[in-house]
Amino acid sequence: MLEASGKKLKNLAQSAEILGDKYTAIEYYQQLEKEKPNTKILLKLADLYFETRNYEYAKTYYQKLNLSNNFHNQFRLALSYKNIGAYDSCIYYFDKINKEKLSYNEKVQLKKEYNGALIGYEADDNSSLIEIHHLEGQINFPHMEGSPNFLNDSLIIFSSFEANENNQYSIYDVNSIPKNQLYFAKQINGEWKRDKKLEITTGTESVSSANGCFSLDGARFYFTICNSNYQNKKICQLYVCDFKNGIFQNARKIGNEVNGSYFTSTMPSVGTVQGKNKEAIYFSSDRPGGLGGMDLWYTVYYINRDKFSEPRNLGRKINTPDDEITPFYSPKTKTLFYSTNGMVSYGGFDIYKAIGEMRSWLNPKNIGNHINSNADEIYFVLSDSRLQGFFASNRPESLDLQNEYCCFDIFQFKFTNPDYLQLKGTLLTSINPIIEKLLQNGIEFRDSTKNNHRLKNAIVSLYIKNNELGDSLYITSDTTNQLGEFDFDVDDDLSYSLIIHDDQEIKAQIDVSAEDIRNSEMSEIVIKTPVIEIMPSDPLVIKNITYEFGKSTLTENAKLRLDATLIMALKELPDIIIEISSHTDNIGDDAFNEKLSLERAKNVALYLESQGISKNRMITKGYGETQPIAANINEDGSDNPEGREKNRRTEFKILNKKASSKIKF
Repeated sequence: MLEASGKKLKNLAQSAEILGDKYTAIEYYQQLEKEKPNTKILLKLADLYFETRNYEYAKTYYQKLNLSNNFHNQFRLALSYKNIGAYDSCIYYFDKINKEKLSYNEKVQLKKEYNGALIGYEADDNSSLIEIHHLEGQINFPHMEGSPNFLNDSLIIFSSFEANENNQYSIYDVNSIPKNQLYFAKQINGEWKRDKKLEITTGTESVSSANGCFSLDGARFYFTICNSNYQNKKICQLYVCDFKNGIFQNARKIGNEVNGSYFTSTMPSVGTVQGKNKEAIYFSSDRPGGLGGMDLWYTVYYINRDKFSEPRNLGRKINTPDDEITPFYSPKTKTLFYSTNGMVSYGGFDIYKAIGEMRSWLNPKNIGNHINSNADEIYFVLSDSRLQGFFASNRPESLDLQNEYCCFDIFQFKFTNPDYLQLKGTLLTSINPIIEKLLQNGIEFRDSTKNNHRLKNAIVSLYIKNNELGDSLYITSDTTNQLGEFDFDVDDDLSYSLIIHDDQEIKAQIDVSAEDIRNSEMSEIVIKTPVIEIMPSDPLVIKNITYEFGKSTLTENAKLRLDATLIMALKELPDIIIEISSHTDNIGDDAFNEKLSLERAKNVALYLESQGISKNRMITKGYGETQPIAANINEDGSDNPEGREKNRRTEFKILNKKASSKIKF
């Protein structure tokens, strides 16, 4: 116990407050209370206990004060009960507040916290949805642990205080104050173990470093370095370093467009930006221009130019006049998870989620009491599989240094019932009827396997429809596999549209309602997809296209054949562009065969042009003998006339449609 008396005690208590050491201030004010108790000292102790999350002591001291018509004392007394999970007592004291004399802001505060107490009081037990474990294995200590981030399923980076053995320090000895540092942790035999400290050369003597995350391509590492300024205000700034061959390169501070000397920028998380060589960095800051307290902002990093854009606020849907912190962005579902004490909560900071990006967001939602509690929950992160993750909390299970709710520890969670569904489908195909008619009229696929009725390598884009933004919100895209399959992770309370397309046209749209998804009895919903009409991309062989021997001139029979097939198709499909190619067998000189085949292809194109087909719709190629589809010689070395006949062929291949109206997503 620190000892002094009278006026000196008061000065020491006030000095400790100025230096930010509220625990030492409490000790001095406790001595003052014993020597000369008065209302001011009682209020100081009540507020300091509240601000250090010692809610049991806080409610005791607020009850010693005159509560009548004092909103501050009444409000904090009710909140103290809320923050220990005594929702019924919280509601009782909220109901005793005289609402008529409150200011507008006080009414807003009261309504928010009262609604939070109600949802806590009425909440069902959702613990069956999830398994939560307090991390042991030298991960958590009595000081604060936080900012966990996955490198892979068995390796994470997290932050922890580097304190001395007795967890003791003096505010008057800077060297004894614990520093926040980044560490690796490995999962060994199912248990997480603290590993080595993450060493990065920064060129600065930092008080602490924390909040590390990798860019989406793994090439950059973003993190925070904090120091106290001349006013003893803790100022955090964002740094980045390249990560090459498993080594962290020298770090550099992000420019003044993001960082400042009088405000904090911290807690980075990386998200996607439409376009190449760009990424969004979301972070928390009390920079000027916000809504109040700590807000969430983003800056766009232009990778090729090594340039960060001027930060922009995420807007009023996300930010409040209170604090928004610890963003985590999941690019797979375009979902931002963050902690706020400015919205309805079960207590203190709750984790919310919002779908969107940058300044375009759907309304945020509380993720629920399977993770949120009457304590504070921050630093929520998900694994790529979305089946597990971490968060930090000062709930009673954490290791306490000063009181039950003082300190944050890291908790791991695993979903026993995933809070999302998989939306799956298989795309089947039918060939365009005009091409199908050609296939029945002597034209055939060069490859005998031809179309397998599965649309592989097709782009399927997922949109949220009928949302409060008044438009469909693009989420992500998938490319169908060799079996024509696609799948997405979706929420069970939203409606979606699936757009099947290529670079030039929409091939189909499938709408899936929220009711369809909610009615799914499993963790997935398999939708019935339409049959997609396609233009075959495989080369098609036009039979009976003959030339005079050794020449490139088309015979009259060949012209009649083209009239009945290719010309007919091109006139009925005026938007397609084709490649016309000619091939020879292996008899003759290679160079002669290549030249001859090109001339034959050009003569086919000239004839088509004479029949009204635009030359801009045709590309000609001569491949000579380089692309045989049958053996020119039998295995015993004898001539194979049937094989050579197959190799002497004319083909056409549908390349694409005329670039008239590109789709933009």
